[in-house]
Amino acid sequence: VKEKPDIICLSELFLSWGKDFYGGTVKIEEIKKYQNFAKENNVNIILGSVALESNLPNKTTNTCFIINRNGTIVGRYDKIHLYKVNKPDF
Repeated sequence: VKEKPDIICLSELFLSWGKDFYGGTVKIEEIKKYQNFAKENNVNIILGSVALESNLPNKTTNTCFIINRNGTIVGRYDKIHLYKVNKPDF
């Protein structure tokens, strides 16, 4: 932020590195710190994606958020049909 970027893009599963995707979900409340960061630093942020707890029973989503410089979530995409990376084919 020292160089005042217009947008910061984080990688897919940036909060889940080193965790089992299906066991390392985050809660939507954890996204608020990125909303605050965007507002405090006047920068747009794309949260690559996070393993998010779903409202659906026994379901995890791979969710990407777009946060504007006011700290508002202005876009969201929930991927719900996930493949299992521990299958023998992978």
